[in-house]
Amino acid sequence: MHGIVRDLKTQKPIPNVTFDMWQASSNGKYDFQDPDNQSDNNLRGKFKTDENGEYRLYCLRPTAYSLPQDGPAYQLLQALDRHPMRPAHIHLMVTHPDYKEVVTQIYPKDDPWLSTDTVFAVKDDLVVDFAPLKGIPSSVKPHTGPGGEATKELELNLVLAPKGTSKQWVKALSETSADRSTHHFRYGCALGHEALSAVSVYKLLISDCIVSEIHKELADSFTDVDIQPQSGSWE
Repeated sequence: MHGIVRDLKTQKPIPNVTFDMWQASSNGKYDFQDPDNQSDNNLRGKFKTDENGEYRLYCLRPTAYSLPQDGPAYQLLQALDRHPMRPAHIHLMVTHPDYKEVVTQIYPKDDPWLSTDTVFAVKDDLVVDFAPLKGIPSSVKPHTGPGGEATKELELNLVLAPKGTSKQWVKALSETSADRSTHHFRYGCALGHEALSAVSVYKLLISDCIVSEIHKELADSFTDVDIQPQSGSWE
């Protein structure tokens, strides 16, 4: 996974950006949910862009997983005739002191659950392509850890909005951008917290996306949902 982080206004690369990422393992669990099989901070990492605004790292191709099926969240999904699956994704938090913080997720374009994500978090600009690996730069060491050599690559170029940039200005510039190959994440990435993320499952379940389907009283009863995925593998 590699790319360049640029300034929305100047299009210049931004050095010293913190690129923080985390993801579930191939069994659909995060490290803190799976202490018997994963070490602390497994599949988590913080990286910095270099003087050219570039970052490069190895990551696991993400795996889809189910929300828990033994609690009130699943009961609500059943009442709405919805499945509990989340598409494969990688969490990103991209920060720099001079720019708006970005907290979002990215999804492989071939995941079968993209169009029916149970927490409605998928947006077109967050869907990415893990393409066959063309080659590794001489400055990057080959991957020799668990999983073997890398076979896919993802080029993910990001654009950050300087602090103080208005939402209207960002929206207008994003929509008129000629470079559609760059993942601006448009209003989501450029503005920071506009993109949905599964921080609290119950908040998404009772969001405006579906709240018209249920009574407010029922929604209010789903405020303490355990968001730990079930054990098992969905590879």
